[in-house]
Amino acid sequence: MYATRLAPVSAVAPTQYSQMLWAIGFGYWLFHNHLDLPMVVGIALILGAGLFTLVREEKVTHWWRRTRIV
Repeated sequence: MYATRLAPVSAVAPTQYSQMLWAIGFGYWLFHNHLDLPMVVGIALILGAGLFTLVREEKVTHWWRRTRIV
C-alpha cells in the first residue's frame, strides 16, 4: 500500500494481479480446487482489463518516464 503513495496506481496495480495466481495455486494445493469455465472467463476479463488500462495509461501519460523508483 505504501507503494501507491510513491507511484501512480497504474504502475503498481499490475503487480497486485499476481495475488490471483497465488490464490489459484493455493486453492489447488490446499483445497484441491480446479479451474472451471466461469473462473477462467472471470480471470481473463480481470487480466484483460488490467492490461488494457496499463497500455492506455502508458500511451496517455508515459508514467514510466516520470516515475522515480526508490
